[in-house]
Amino acid sequence: MMVVRLAVGLVIVLASLCSVRSLAAAEQPARWKSVCLIKTVIEREGKQNVRSSSAFFVKRGEQVYLTTARHSSEESLPTSLVLFSIGDKSFNLKLSELGLAPGNDWLTKPNYDLAVLPVAHKLLSEVACIDLEDCRRDLPPPKTAVEAVGFPLALGALGPDLSPIVIEGKLASGELTDPFKSDGQRMAVCVPAIAEGTSGAPLFGDEGDEKWRVIGIITGNLADGSGGKLGKFVPAHAMIDLIEVDAAASEKK
Repeated sequence: MMVVRLAVGLVIVLASLCSVRSLAAAEQPARWKSVCLIKTVIEREGKQNVRSSSAFFVKRGEQVYLTTARHSSEESLPTSLVLFSIGDKSFNLKLSELGLAPGNDWLTKPNYDLAVLPVAHKLLSEVACIDLEDCRRDLPPPKTAVEAVGFPLALGALGPDLSPIVIEGKLASGELTDPFKSDGQRMAVCVPAIAEGTSGAPLFGDEGDEKWRVIGIITGNLADGSGGKLGKFVPAHAMIDLIEVDAAASEKK
């Protein structure tokens, strides 16, 4: 069974068997509040094309990082807006205001559809962040309960308040090579498949006793000619490595 919980009462039927409920901001776990949306407007032939993707804030010590899928970061611009919440209020800042610039660009890792940006702004002292220690290097066993928290189809980001969509599923594999990529891209698989716009969202794994840790970053779907689909994600160790390398370089300066 797939369960979708919508924090603003939006009801989406994603499977024939699902349960839906609305959560007020005060009821949301802190981990969900770390999730944000990146909105990019691209001008082409006199027309505006709006692209959106999910992202989330991670913190190591005092340094905050913005994490998303690499293919999402490649579409971003300094003018892209990052929409996030602090308490029950919503804010937006341009990526340039958060620090995106030559010399402070997205950090990436070969063979992983992942990007991390070290960010800074006075508002970030109040924003909810996932502590790096709450990100897991190794994947739990298949069939572990997981939560993907993001903004599929930009749902949850269309009103005055941000309200991420929470999709529950199961971990389906360990780390694998993507069979549809020729460059050795690494990934793991979960169910159900995830809608467009969820790329960059954190994937949380259930560790029992109401404790959840980030086990990966959603990057898209795998699909075949039969119509079968699986969700795919980058294991969190790739993000941890990028952040640790950046932190070590910063400490040497």
